[in-house]
Amino acid sequence: MEKYVNALLEDLNKTVQHHQGIFGVNESISTTSYLNLRIQIFDLIQIFSSLDQKFAKAELLLLFEDVVTILDYFDKFKLTSEVLINLYAKKPSTISGSYENFDQLYSKKFKILKMKVIGLINTKLYLLDIFIWKEASKSRSILFFLKQKNPILITSTKEFFKASKNKSKVRVTYTSLNKNVKTIYEPNILKYIKNLPNESDKNTNPLLQKLISSKDSIAFFKGMFDDDMKEIITDINFIKFKKHETILEEFDDSSEIYYLLSGVARVIVGSNALAVIEQGNIFGEFSSITGEKRKATIKANDDKVTVLRFKLNFDLYESIPYAFTQLFKNVIDSLILKLNNSNVHKIAAEEKMKGNIGRRINEATKHLKTENKAIKILKEAVK
Repeated sequence: MEKYVNALLEDLNKTVQHHQGIFGVNESISTTSYLNLRIQIFDLIQIFSSLDQKFAKAELLLLFEDVVTILDYFDKFKLTSEVLINLYAKKPSTISGSYENFDQLYSKKFKILKMKVIGLINTKLYLLDIFIWKEASKSRSILFFLKQKNPILITSTKEFFKASKNKSKVRVTYTSLNKNVKTIYEPNILKYIKNLPNESDKNTNPLLQKLISSKDSIAFFKGMFDDDMKEIITDINFIKFKKHETILEEFDDSSEIYYLLSGVARVIVGSNALAVIEQGNIFGEFSSITGEKRKATIKANDDKVTVLRFKLNFDLYESIPYAFTQLFKNVIDSLILKLNNSNVHKIAAEEKMKGNIGRRINEATKHLKTENKAIKILKEAVK
């Protein structure tokens, strides 16, 4: 049965392998973030092409055609009861096995392939989107159009369609005329397209890039995608503090978040220093999310304190809710960890106290025994 299932999925499997070998799969972007924007990305090519005849380069159109072709190809593969029944009915009589066995085996393998397909299409759309905006940045007519649309220069497809007040109700369907699903790229074109993300990173604020490159060691950003961080993090600044200088004040209503790049800071509530914050930690995040006033004062503990200070753009919550959901989950996990650590320290302190009291009792008991022995000897001597 497994050989029959493998034979049915052979062409699909080979096509997936071919496309994975071209650009691979970018794991740093959200699974369907660009796949959900595919129509807007395609529409944007048409809009920008109408504004500038030189916009749509041959290389860009090749990538566009490649994406549309594989979308058409993979869309033909369905996993329905009707499809499964027909495929099972066509199996050779020499192959034994129940329909339930076939259904389970085929469905499992198909779903694995489907996840691979989603990843590779999402990656190609990501590259196409970068390509579109790279070319748009070179066109005077397109830049003029974008400035007319929004005073703040738009640099992404999401921003463009968010700023579009008069959204078209006409739904355009894009179909490829190319029947060859295994697009071939010339080595120089392939190299150029693969390098587009690196070019894009050069345009990213270096401070933001520093934060993104450190995300794996920051619990606050656990599970976040690079593109999501680029969108929701705003007003990022690098600041140095001298020893004892105040970084943020208790009862303040500010909303910035801080990432400690170097040095040590101390946490003060009232006049009591309660804890220290070491390099590589985030602080100030709870007030940013809850909107409440600061619960403590944070001061530099030495002259080496440097921080990245930034804000979160909560206006994007509706457009990328999954990013904020992950962020809120991380905050809750961090809070639980802090509470658990607090309880552990409390228990440890209690145990230490019990141990100290126990030792004192033992010492006192030994001393009492010694005194009693001396008294007994003295009584004997008096007799």
